[in-house]
Amino acid sequence: MQVHDLGPHTFATPEVHARHHFWLSRFSPVQRREQMEDDFRARMTTAGIFASAFILSLITTALVFLLA
Repeated sequence: MQVHDLGPHTFATPEVHARHHFWLSRFSPVQRREQMEDDFRARMTTAGIFASAFILSLITTALVFLLA
């Protein structure tokens, strides 16, 4: 079996990994658009959570320094 290594975080498979994402052609254009929109919403939600946590930590830090 010939090993086709894709990097340190992958596992060896007997199939060649092509650069063209063949699995994308299995979906219709509408399904691809829905997946892209779902991905965008998930990224924006994650960014919002991180931004909220950052702002809350800044407020908490400011209150600790002002009240101490």
